[in-house]
Amino acid sequence: MSSDVLFLDPALFRAGPGCVLGSPAIFAGHLVLEGRLLLAPIQLGSRVEVGGRSIIGPGVAIGDDVRIGIAASLGPNVTVGDGASIGAHALVDQSARVGRGARVLGNTDVPPGTEIADGEVWTGEGA
Repeated sequence: MSSDVLFLDPALFRAGPGCVLGSPAIFAGHLVLEGRLLLAPIQLGSRVEVGGRSIIGPGVAIGDDVRIGIAASLGPNVTVGDGASIGAHALVDQSARVGRGARVLGNTDVPPGTEIADGEVWTGEGA
């Protein structure tokens, strides 16, 4: 882990063994959303790589062997399945689900509540 990774709520952060956290990624276990305070843990599985300048929001659950590119953003309550990848500068918005082995390509947006199936490739224009 880089020395400048920012944990806004360290008590709400858990990571499995072998994770790599890039510089300066931000992990925030809290967020004010629609006038309400959202507090939720962030959970990283084993061997997760988070690129520098990425932002990971509250309630995010990331499986094992996931790769997140630089400057990606994962909104509140996002779930990322084992072996998935999120490209650089991608935005995965609130309550979206990225299935096992799925790929979100760089510079794309995943709208709130979207379900990306296992093994699917998300290009920003749907599957």
